[in-house]
Amino acid sequence: MEASRQRLLPILATILVAAPCAAEESGVIRLPSWVEPDDALGPRPVAHESAPAPGQATRSFDLGELMTAFEEPAPLKPAPAVRLASATEGPSAERLVRQLEHAASEARTAHALTRLLSRYTSTRRELVEQEAEGLVQRVDEVGSWAHDARGRLRADEGRTQSATDDFRAALAIDTANTSARHGLAVSLAESGFVLEALEQFSRVLLEEPQSVEARRNRAQLHLSRGRPESAIADLDAALELPITGTRERGNLLRLRATAFQSAGRLRESATDLNEVIRLDPRNAAAYTLRGHVFAEGGFYDQAISDYQSALHADAGSAEAYRSLAWVLATCPEERLRDPEMAIESAFRARRLLGHDDFLVLDASAAAHAAAGDYAEAVRLQQRALLVAGDAPTAEAERRLRDYKASRPYVAERQRLTPPR
Repeated sequence: MEASRQRLLPILATILVAAPCAAEESGVIRLPSWVEPDDALGPRPVAHESAPAPGQATRSFDLGELMTAFEEPAPLKPAPAVRLASATEGPSAERLVRQLEHAASEARTAHALTRLLSRYTSTRRELVEQEAEGLVQRVDEVGSWAHDARGRLRADEGRTQSATDDFRAALAIDTANTSARHGLAVSLAESGFVLEALEQFSRVLLEEPQSVEARRNRAQLHLSRGRPESAIADLDAALELPITGTRERGNLLRLRATAFQSAGRLRESATDLNEVIRLDPRNAAAYTLRGHVFAEGGFYDQAISDYQSALHADAGSAEAYRSLAWVLATCPEERLRDPEMAIESAFRARRLLGHDDFLVLDASAAAHAAAGDYAEAVRLQQRALLVAGDAPTAEAERRLRDYKASRPYVAERQRLTPPR
């Protein structure tokens, strides 16, 4: 096997370099005219099996994977400014507040913020004793800001529960602190409390309807719950807002393309991905996702071309290698199947990931079965089932039975029917 792999290395490199790039001429590949018509008629939904076909990978979502793309709240606002003395409060109370505000302006670390919060508590208590109610709101601004700032630092350190506690404390002091509310929503989502996170993002948007980050984050949660149309509505609204830079716009379009695909709206998904690639012709993730759209529609030549373009843009894309391996191993069109290249692509995906992955092992097993190496296919498929976790495994188990019976797996043909 090692000798075969070494022989294939230069072949694969040649294919990746010489493959027709999906963006060579106009920067886009368009679906056939009947899939992307001029009128409003969209594609018809297609049936999907539970096999990890490239086009299917975006049909269900692991919340943990989505969190890597979550947008943090807008940059933290500066600490409340030191204000001039008030004519209505005594000099002693005013001095306490100004000292606290000055300390806040210099607090940069979690330790300094902890000391600041301790000082906030004692200052507030003293103001209440002095009945200086007019200054309590000022110190509360400092206290809420400090909890929010410390929560962000703890979130960056991966201390999600401590960050959540800080964000809740910030909101207990000042319910209008939308920065803390956004931080709380992200922390809740990371902890798996999706419904409460959705509620918090919705409250952020009531206060700040122009927040692109909150729209995007709520859309991701809708996707994780299998509600792509709700995600699309949020992303439509986000794309109508002022957006800074093409990268942010591209990220929103790519996420909406994922939602469109999840909803079975392949034409609109491809249209968004065309625009992402126009904005960034070397966006490997966009090529890979568009490859999924082509594969889901049954356009396997175009899918293979897009996966190769993704690898041309980023030779370290494990998902592009995995998807390419799957199509080359299981494609319903025999002329496109290439078992040896599929084995090599799956091997590279495994090496790039550095750990066992259900979908990659499943693709690798299919590639070995396509090459007639059923013993290795059985071994890999059994390994895939061991690491599957919560992933659906009925189809993978059926493939294992096929491999034991010396039968390769060939995916069912998926081709959209032209509208009549």
